[in-house]
Amino acid sequence: MKAIIIKVFLSFLCFVFSFQPLFTNITFAETTHQSFEFEEVGGELNEDIVWDQNKRLTEDLFINSKLIIDHAIIDSNGFQIINNYELHINGNVTFIGIEEGNLEDVILSNDSSISFISYDEFTSLDLLTEDELEIDSTENNISTAEEVVDEIIEEEETEESDKIEETEQLEEENGLVLREGDRNDAVIQLKLDLEKVGFKVSNNPTNWYGPVTTLAVVEFQETHNLEVDGVADEETFKKIAEILASELQEEARNPDVIQLKLDLEKVGFKISSNPTEWYGPVTTRTVMEFQRVHGLPENGIADDLTLKKIAEILASDLQEGARNTDVIQLKLDLEKVGFKMSNNPTEWYGPVTTRTVMDFQSTFDIPVNGISDQLTLNKIKEVSSLVLREGVRHEAVVLLKINLEKVGFRISANPTTWYGPSTAKAVRDFQRAHNLTVNGVADQTVLNKINEILASPLQQDVRSNQVIRLKRDFDRAGFSVSANPTNLYGRITAQRVSQFQKYYSIPVNGIADQLTLSTLDKALNGEIRPKISSVVNGRQIYTYEQMEKDIVQLNRMYPDIIETRIIGKSVDGRNLHAIKLGLGKTEIFINGSNHAREHMTTNVTMKMLDDYARAYAQRTKIDGYDARQILTNTSIWFVPMVNPDGVTLVQKGHKSAKNPQAVLRLNNNSTNFRSWKANIRGVDLNRQFPALWNSITNNPGKPGPENYKGTKPLSEPEAIALYNFTLSRDFKTAISYHSSGEVIFTRLDQEPFTRNIASMVSQKTGYRIIDLKNSVSGGGFTDWFILTQKKPALTPEISPFVGARPVPLSNWNTIWNQNNSVGLMLANEAYVNRNRR
Repeated sequence: MKAIIIKVFLSFLCFVFSFQPLFTNITFAETTHQSFEFEEVGGELNEDIVWDQNKRLTEDLFINSKLIIDHAIIDSNGFQIINNYELHINGNVTFIGIEEGNLEDVILSNDSSISFISYDEFTSLDLLTEDELEIDSTENNISTAEEVVDEIIEEEETEESDKIEETEQLEEENGLVLREGDRNDAVIQLKLDLEKVGFKVSNNPTNWYGPVTTLAVVEFQETHNLEVDGVADEETFKKIAEILASELQEEARNPDVIQLKLDLEKVGFKISSNPTEWYGPVTTRTVMEFQRVHGLPENGIADDLTLKKIAEILASDLQEGARNTDVIQLKLDLEKVGFKMSNNPTEWYGPVTTRTVMDFQSTFDIPVNGISDQLTLNKIKEVSSLVLREGVRHEAVVLLKINLEKVGFRISANPTTWYGPSTAKAVRDFQRAHNLTVNGVADQTVLNKINEILASPLQQDVRSNQVIRLKRDFDRAGFSVSANPTNLYGRITAQRVSQFQKYYSIPVNGIADQLTLSTLDKALNGEIRPKISSVVNGRQIYTYEQMEKDIVQLNRMYPDIIETRIIGKSVDGRNLHAIKLGLGKTEIFINGSNHAREHMTTNVTMKMLDDYARAYAQRTKIDGYDARQILTNTSIWFVPMVNPDGVTLVQKGHKSAKNPQAVLRLNNNSTNFRSWKANIRGVDLNRQFPALWNSITNNPGKPGPENYKGTKPLSEPEAIALYNFTLSRDFKTAISYHSSGEVIFTRLDQEPFTRNIASMVSQKTGYRIIDLKNSVSGGGFTDWFILTQKKPALTPEISPFVGARPVPLSNWNTIWNQNNSVGLMLANEAYVNRNRR
């Protein structure tokens, strides 16, 4: 070793004179702290003393970012590397070309020292200790470096020769033995072979047997039950050779490979549907994956450890066909983690148990084989002992989220392993709904309740005699499934249960769980009513967009009694919506906003739709009218906004039109459209119907804000849609709401019922009846309905006269109180007289 050091120093001297340092970074003059074995971390040393220029120090070499050096020569390049670490010096260290003031965070031991010299001063061997130099005490002269080197090299070569002879003699007697500190080309092959059997030492193995090599050998010996001493002796080499000689490794071809593939598939690692005798790369990768999962050396060879583990799993007492008491405990443990099989678990490990175990394995990303192997049992134990709370990250959180969604508490479309604030909130909501302690922690009580619900005998795809009774009870509660109920809990039953749960504000999951059944009993006994919020706000400027939004919401809330359809398009392409409310065959019709500035009539019709549906669901009455009974017997059709283009024009101005310049011209270039009544083309839709159309008075003769009747009846798409829709139904009564005057226009005595219903509405609203039977001016919707359909119709004007402008919102409360029950009143009257018209 000393000889090597001196050779290095001589090389340094040669290059110092030419200002070309031979070595870059750090030159170690003696030794380094024993935690270093540079070959093991990817860098190969030059003579074991100097780092090659292309290598880099890494933090893997140091503990707590400390660099410990005994003896070293460090140039400026090496200083740049070590300067990031806390430097501990235990011996003599010389810095070349570095100023003393640049050195920080240096800790010196008692016997250590540091010195600083320039490259020019590095021209002597003063760096060698006195023990390494010959001192002439008489003349006080130092011998030449060459003389010292020659003598030291001679001594070193003699010692090395003796060691080699001793080693060779030992190997001849006992076979090859390698241990820490050895340098032998056989070490390279040892490292390569260790890597092949799953114990990698280095990316660039050298002939040095260092601590890392020792550690790898120790791990190999422990794994294969050999004497553990870190020495690569005969038994170690024999076991390595045995593994490498296996007939079950890549490129082998024999019948045993087929059986291996079949067995791997049984334990959850399928390779091929048609296994062959060839042990190819896919088989190697699959074996390595099996080894990784089961904590075995990953070498891709089906060695004895791998085969033993496969056999152990296949011999498990907990797999399909087994019958023993451990199966009962397994089922109970699976139930605890959310995989319930039975209320009365038995000792039989049947197909259901297998499927349940496979579900568990799939959920927690372990090999899916249906066998309760040690890996599966360990995972069950881990999950069952885990308390899920906010801040936890675990695979079990994914299952919790999935199951919470199944019982009506959805958290995310893509559940993750993170138990965050949203999960905690969902758990609290679940606990609150089921009268559990509310703390947001998914403890065993929560998991048990979830499992109880998911194991309910009353859920989709179940057959039971209980289902028949359940359907009859839901029918009594107003959620009919079938006139002839069967014992199948099918899709429609699940839908009705979900609707019931939504109406009564309990978790919506489609399962008739205990909470649902108890709520059903209370509903049948009249003890509770659903808590349902109002949707429509009548005290606002009610736009076309708001109407569409509310229609969607109401349809979602009351799918069993609300039906929606598009009966046509306006001139600018807006939808003309028709909404049916009720279940009966006797139908009446209510429409609004024929005139653009009269858009508060849309507020009235939409509020009727909302309040009547809510009263039906809550089994309440409005002005004494039983909404549930009336809407069971009848249906009310609404077209809330006949003229959506005109309404939008009044509310938002000419830029809302597809052709803004055209409507400006029709309005005499004024941007004030508050008094506009017509559709977007300047045609009055309430002068478009084929009844006394030719004799309409006050027709301006051209399109404009109001009163123009058009070139012919039904020239406008909105009027055509209303006309055709009316003819497609058998409406017993029709109401067309308008806005100004607090009167009811109608034509009495055209048929026997108009007078009676006009009187009823007048008594409710306080509006005065105006009889138009002698008027020759027509074209209105109710003119046409009375005169051609011979059925009663009314045109109520809902507000005191306010002039040519929209009704102010301050009138809303009075208007609604006057009209809130008109729809139910007329529907009930129509049902009573259904067979007379």
